[in-house]
Parts: sequence; C-alpha cells; structure tokens
Amino acid sequence: MAVHTQSISTDEAFEAGLAALERLPGDPDAGFFGPSSMMWQVGRESLSFLGAGAAILLQTAHPFVAQAVADHSKALTDPIGRFHRTFRPVFAMVYGTRAQALAQARLVRGVHRRIRGRMPETVGRFPAGTPYAANDADALFWVHATLWHTTIAVAERMRGPMSTADKDQYHTETARFAALFGIPPSLLAPDWAGFEARFAAMANSDMLGLGAAGRLISGHFFDHRAGPLGRVIPDWYRHLTASLLPASLAAAYGLSEGEDVDQIWRRMSLLYRALPPALRLIGPYREARYRLQGRGPGLLTRTLNRAWIGRPRLDPVP
Repeated sequence: MAVHTQSISTDEAFEAGLAALERLPGDPDAGFFGPSSMMWQVGRESLSFLGAGAAILLQTAHPFVAQAVADHSKALTDPIGRFHRTFRPVFAMVYGTRAQALAQARLVRGVHRRIRGRMPETVGRFPAGTPYAANDADALFWVHATLWHTTIAVAERMRGPMSTADKDQYHTETARFAALFGIPPSLLAPDWAGFEARFAAMANSDMLGLGAAGRLISGHFFDHRAGPLGRVIPDWYRHLTASLLPASLAAAYGLSEGEDVDQIWRRMSLLYRALPPALRLIGPYREARYRLQGRGPGLLTRTLNRAWIGRPRLDPVP
C-alpha cells in the first residue's frame, strides 16, 4: 500500500499568498471578486445549495476530512450551527471587503492549525496511525475542489450549460479563494478543463476511501435508518445527490440516481425560476451590493442573513 507523504500548507506560504492578494488592483470595499465576477454571479444563487449533500459526501470521502469531522466537529450534533460556522467565513471571503476576507482567512487558519490527529484505521492509501491535519495541502485542495465542482454542476443542470470562457474565468477567480485558505498554487490547474481532469483523477484514486468516520457522517445525513436528518431527507434529494457524484463514490455510499432524475432536475429548475428574487439571492450577496451603494443591509437582507450565516450581517473586522 502506498504511504502518504504529508504535504502541509505552511504558514509562510499562506501569508505570502495573502500578501499577493493584497497587491491586486481593485476596490477594497468590493473584496477580492466584486459584482462583475463569476464568483458573485454564480454564487449569489441559492440554487447552488442543492449540491450541499453531494459536497458533504465528496469531502468526507477524503479520510483526513472525515476523521477530522468525527474527532473535532459538532456537525452531527449541531448541523445548522456547523453550517453557519462554515459559511460565515466563506461568505465573508467572497462577499466581504478585503479587510473582512483577510481577517476571516486568518481566523480559519488558526482553527485549522489546531485540528490534528491520527487515523484509527487504514482507509485508502492511508495506513492506521497516519497523522492527519486540517492544513494538509491535498485535503485542503479536495475540499476546495468539491465546492466549485458541485456549484457549477448544479448551475448547469438548473440553468443550462455555461460557456468555456465563463468557466475559465470562474476557475481563475477560485484561485484567489484558494490563496485565502493557504492552498499551494502548484495544486491548481491552469483552466477549468485542467481542474476537471485533476478532480476526476483524485475522485478515482486511492486518496479517497470510506472508513468508519465517513460512513458515520454519510449515514447521519442520508441513511433513513440512521440519524434524524437521514430519516427526513426525501428520496428525490438522494437521487439528485447521486447524480452529482462520480459513479464509484455514489455506489460506495449506496446511492443511485433513479430512473427519473432528469425529470426531477427539470421540475426543480421550473420551481426555482418561479421563486421571487428575495429567495433566489443569498443574504451575504445582497449585503455586499448594498455596501457598494453606501447603504447598510435592510430588514429583508438581515433576515436572510440569519438563515445563511446565523446573524444579521457579515462579521466586522476584529
């Protein structure tokens, strides 16, 4: 069995990445992306979160990620709180000012620095006893990749194919997000096609695998015999989730697309198009647009933010 030579994202490389971001031209109040970015145009749509289940399963297919969640996270006992604690910094990095994004990047880095442990069993290429760390470069890249892969996959199923130029622009912008997490540039592809190739190679490699931690997490969310969430998630969502996973991983999780998954996607697209803008656009995006107009978030935006980040507005710079 291959033994993993751990590649840790160093604090020095992380700080160098942040310094490079600070030198980019642009309005600091617009953050590192801004209204014309694909990151804002795609990410503002609440439809992206139809892929949340697939992103969770993709991420926990990496043994380090699954074990870190099992050992250090309250995701199973407090899923809503965990969602807020995850996406509060993510949304600040995407929709906040540059100062907010950098502050959240350093806070997350500090949390990740403390998340370490050892694999209790052999999973994939990782023998029992292998040390894991949240700042493992490959694990960081995999979590990063699952977010963008599922976001684009859902967007194309709901709204139609995106152009190569738009996906390449989107990919270029995600490199800035990668820098906020200290992901080494050497792991990033030059364009969207290269990213997809790297994603597929990792998805079909022994870097991924399901151990006890991965099965515990996936069962909690998707097994109707397991936790409370597993009992209430409908079959149609299981089918959508399976359709967003590589076939090998869907099979490993015991999920299938079903015969009517294309029809389910069409129905969801029609339903989504019928929603009012207030429900289609996420709160942090609305707050960012108000900020660039010199205004604070209104009552509706503050209410939406409570759902998305657990509080009425993005965190100020500490």
